Formats: sequence, C-alpha cells, structure tokens
Amino acid sequence: MGDTPVSPSEPVIDRHGGTSETSNSMYLIPDLVDVEAAIPAELTLPAHLEAMLPEVVAGDPTALAVFLAEGLKDAATGKGTSAAEMSTTGVCGVRDPRESTVERGRVSTEVMVSAAVAVIERWNELRPPDVAAR
Repeated sequence: MGDTPVSPSEPVIDRHGGTSETSNSMYLIPDLVDVEAAIPAELTLPAHLEAMLPEVVAGDPTALAVFLAEGLKDAATGKGTSAAEMSTTGVCGVRDPRESTVERGRVSTEVMVSAAVAVIERWNELRPPDVAAR
C-alpha cells in the first residue's frame, strides 16, 4: 500500500490504532493524543494475513474474525503477529491518522453508548419480572 495517498471514501484496512480509534481518543482523552505527530503506517503483514486482506476490507465477517484472531497477537501467543510486526507504526491501518477528528469521535461514542443503552433496556424487558426483586 506504500506511500500512495488513500481517499477517505476508499475501503481499506483501518483497525487497531486507526482513524476511528484515534478519533475516539481525541474526543474522550484529548490530552493523550498528538495527532500532528502521527504518521501513516505501512503494513508489513505476514503473507497469510496479507492474502485475506481484500476479503476483510470487502466486509466478509468470517475473514474479519479470522484476521482479528490471527493478527494483533504477541509472539508469546504462538501467532507471532503483534501490532509492531504488522506495520511500521504498530497501527493496523493505512489511512493518514490526521484524518481523525474530535467530531468523528463524538459521533462514534454517542452511537456506542446508545447501542449499549438499547441492549440493557431490551435485556431488562426480556428478563422475568421476579429477577429484578432478587
């Protein structure tokens, strides 16, 4: 993927430490983020992960599950694919981290909180009435 600029609408890998996680951090813990010091990563994936990358980027849920299970694991796990071994910066993504924004982090956080609240509310609806009294 190299030094070729990535279009914001182009589907590419943007996982561990990518623009989404950086945006969330800019919103939630801004004092810990210096996005101007960040540089885009160059992937250095092992061959088996590189081979499945097109399917991961295309949205195949099984390929993503295998990619995540096999990747981002320290050598001590027997997988030998820690974040540092997967890219030049430890980020598993190729977008420029300077694409990250506080607003994107705010929206993402609100979506996650709303989803969590919806699950809890639905869980409470489905529980037997006597469970709450225990």
